[in-house]
Amino acid sequence: FIVTIGPIISLSGTLLTTVYTLARGIFSMAKDGLFFKSFARINPKTKVPDFATIFSGILCILLVIIIDVKNLIEFSNISGFLT
Repeated sequence: FIVTIGPIISLSGTLLTTVYTLARGIFSMAKDGLFFKSFARINPKTKVPDFATIFSGILCILLVIIIDVKNLIEFSNISGFLT
């Protein structure tokens, strides 16, 4: 049981980190004019780039649905080593 829970928790943490870093990267590019301006919008109450966060969350969910879990884990490991 513990062996199956470990990878699920690890992949969930990696996915959450990916969503936040991707949202900040999209926000920065949009703020500099390198991406669509709507992604640079900040929520006035929470001071969070909400549109970029929602977009990156949807993108990560689509990747989980489309790509095999084994390939997704290998991709996250490779991208972790490259950064």
